[in-house]
Amino acid sequence: MSVSERTRKYAIEVAETAINSFERQARGNLKAPDGDENVRLYTAKGGSAVTLASGTTSAAVVFDPEASLRNGQMSVNVFERDSTDKCVAVQRVALGRSTEEFLSAGILSSGLKVFNSSGVDVIGGTQSAAVLTSVPRDIATITTTDVSNFCANHERDLASGVVSREDSTLTLSMTEHFGKKMALTRSNTLGNVVQRTWDDGISTRRTTDGSTATFLANTTMNIGVTSRTNTEILADTDAGKALRVFDTDRLSNKNNPLTLACYRATVSASILISDPDLTDASQYLEFVVLGLDSGGAVISERLVKIRITVTDNNKFSLNVTGTVVSDTKPIARVVIGGVRTIGDIADEVSADETTAIITAFEETSDISTRPIHVCVLEGLNSQATINISSTAVITGVPDAANVFISSSGTGDDDENSNENNDQEKNEQKNSNRNYDSQQT
Repeated sequence: MSVSERTRKYAIEVAETAINSFERQARGNLKAPDGDENVRLYTAKGGSAVTLASGTTSAAVVFDPEASLRNGQMSVNVFERDSTDKCVAVQRVALGRSTEEFLSAGILSSGLKVFNSSGVDVIGGTQSAAVLTSVPRDIATITTTDVSNFCANHERDLASGVVSREDSTLTLSMTEHFGKKMALTRSNTLGNVVQRTWDDGISTRRTTDGSTATFLANTTMNIGVTSRTNTEILADTDAGKALRVFDTDRLSNKNNPLTLACYRATVSASILISDPDLTDASQYLEFVVLGLDSGGAVISERLVKIRITVTDNNKFSLNVTGTVVSDTKPIARVVIGGVRTIGDIADEVSADETTAIITAFEETSDISTRPIHVCVLEGLNSQATINISSTAVITGVPDAANVFISSSGTGDDDENSNENNDQEKNEQKNSNRNYDSQQT
């Protein structure tokens, strides 16, 4: 086979694998089209039937293959909403294997198929699906109208008004870099970082509603020797709000730095306690830093213990710093809550002198315009079941410690080797014929 024929054959195989990854599978036997040495193609697939809560009337199915790949494992998130469009739960469907099996990896193509199997007779909602490169910060609340507005190419990238009981939606996308932009994927590795920070100590943010995540007025936390639970801290009551020294839900949507691709966030709060009444100068306090998903479930938790020496009736400050990390769902909310104190401290927080900084981290600095699959289902029946199938073609370099995938065969090399063997055999036959002719 000539070079041009082999090139044509290779191009067809790569195209068919990338576009039809639901049917074809790459096992490391194809070289990646990015031209780098030892980078090969692997297909990751996943799927599940997800049963929603009885109060869920709409849902958003979101597949961000590149951001979730860099976080450790590709996954699809299902955001459940009630009749008020409030996100009440988040479910996760993983696909493929852990990306720690690769030294580095990227995405060549991806696909998402969504089918609502809960239609009863003529009752059934609608669904709209698209491939978006621009999504709202709080994607849990995305609507069908938003999908249409954010989609740049309706003819190519949008399917809208599909009747769920009759049909399903399928979205496919190729990355514009063809898998060239890869990231290190070993455990405890953070690369290609984008940092988004909000500091409410700047200018008048501290006293502006929506611009500060701490208190707007002096507030007594009411913590004591009995530990407060996460449920008490997160309760939507006056007591719960008083326990939350810091809460990103107090920030406006424009000022909140947490996005779909945020799986790590760091917060640092400088808290001033005013006019404490105490008899023991040695004081011990506990705070907790919580990371929550869009449905309000705690997905990361860090306890902060502080021991200080203070003087009766003198103000004192303390710093609460912590990092929350999620291996599964994006972090949509960060809270600092008061847990307990050992002593007789009067714990009124001085709002005017309390500030906080939050920094959200994303591993997307080189892929900020990445394709994201979104499907919005509306008019869902009670306890609807949604069938999700997802796939992605990975360009990756296997970790040397992983024998399972690093031993994959190299189809092109094997083919070239076979061709060379055939050529040597033909040359040997010709040589033998020439020798026999001379002898005759």
